[in-house]
Amino acid sequence: MISAEAFKFYFVSGVGWCVDFTIYYLLTVNGSSPFSSNFVSANVAAFLVFFVSYFYLYGGYGLVSFLKRSSAYIFYTVSVVLIFSFVIDVLSSILSNTKFISLVSEPDSVPAISKIIITPINLVCNYLASSWISRHG
Repeated sequence: MISAEAFKFYFVSGVGWCVDFTIYYLLTVNGSSPFSSNFVSANVAAFLVFFVSYFYLYGGYGLVSFLKRSSAYIFYTVSVVLIFSFVIDVLSSILSNTKFISLVSEPDSVPAISKIIITPINLVCNYLASSWISRHG
């Protein structure tokens, strides 16, 4: 059974993902690569979710503690966003160069589909990291 805290985190993350996906989609349809689009959009959303989660889900521990814990989360976020951006870029390339492309009516949607496929794994990683960093920094 999912805990109330995890449920709240997933809700906040869902809002963050909407922000992430909107930025990502706008960047990719305007010519940015899936890698660079995800790097920008995921970082914006991740920091938004961490900020909200820290103060409203995990109770916050003051500004100094937030800044200390933010540095750990910045390191985590940049690292994981780089990894997931690479995975999304590779997956987009694979899907674009296979028969999968014939199954979608809009070939420009392949980067969005790639991001949707990767999102559940990324969400679990972010919950675990955000929860641990917010408590232990």
